[in-house]
Amino acid sequence: MEKSYYAIIPATVRYDADLMPNAKLLYGEITALCNQKGYCWANNQYFADLYNVDKLTISRWISKLKRKNYIKTNIKYHSLTSEIMARHIYINDTPIDEKINTPIDEKVKDNNTETEYYKRLAQARKEEYEPTATNIQRPTRKNNRTSFSHYKSSK
Repeated sequence: MEKSYYAIIPATVRYDADLMPNAKLLYGEITALCNQKGYCWANNQYFADLYNVDKLTISRWISKLKRKNYIKTNIKYHSLTSEIMARHIYINDTPIDEKINTPIDEKVKDNNTETEYYKRLAQARKEEYEPTATNIQRPTRKNNRTSFSHYKSSK
């Protein structure tokens, strides 16, 4: 039975305007290969053949994914010749958003003054329009006209 692997492209990668569309697909291919061994073992030639592009194009896409913190690479060199023996690509599960300063200060409280203001305003309006014994006069058959005129004058 043949194993099937699936690709995952999170929204942060899918909607990143700085990435080329094929770089996003490459990210998906890397996630699929990571499902197999926990890391992506494929070299640039493998991806170049797969997408029918040059190895340098693959290198640029991988470099861009690394710069954007979507992936991490671990390169193993030969001890005597400094030749690259293997490259492992790992998915960076939680890339740091460049717009947010980390770590978040624990002493920061939510600013809920606006919410409290609207709660108090709603309560004041509710109390203002709640019928009470002083501002409602029950109409009787005898004084229907006076009740109506009292109602009109209160508005």
